[in-house]
Amino acid sequence: MSANAFLTALQETLRKEGRLADHRADRGGVTDYGISLRFLKTLPLIDADITGDGHVNEQDIKALTPADVAKLYRKHFWDYYRLDEIQHDRIAVKAFDLLVNMRSVSAVKIIQRALRACNTPLTEDGVLGSKTIAAINGIRDQLNPLAAMRSESYGHYRLIIAADPTQAVFHDGWKNRAYS
Repeated sequence: MSANAFLTALQETLRKEGRLADHRADRGGVTDYGISLRFLKTLPLIDADITGDGHVNEQDIKALTPADVAKLYRKHFWDYYRLDEIQHDRIAVKAFDLLVNMRSVSAVKIIQRALRACNTPLTEDGVLGSKTIAAINGIRDQLNPLAAMRSESYGHYRLIIAADPTQAVFHDGWKNRAYS
């Protein structure tokens, strides 16, 4: 893994996420830099209370700085999911983006299904643990799993829309994100 993989992942994800948004169909609520209020409320107060007022609310989202966002993404995504252990930068970058957009179980199952589609025997358990990381690192050509990850993620987005048509407003953005 290159030393710049996290920065590459962060830049690519921030480009896709954009800035402050409060779309009524977005289940995460008010969001900035891809950090949603729903996500922020799951964190320990020391990480989530950006304004320092003892509460986690919309004002914390609006107060986020690029440095806050980088710190949150590094700690609660990149480091938490051990993405530094993935030897293929492009797969680590795509995994990061999936984890940010979908959170853990769905994103990891997509990665695991993609690996299985590339003839890598792996249990689809939704855990990005040592076995999954070893399976990723055992891949010689990272392009095949990347293609499979893109296809699997688009399928996941389509299932979300099928289950809840109010989410169709995000179809084009999700499709672009899946295949990026």
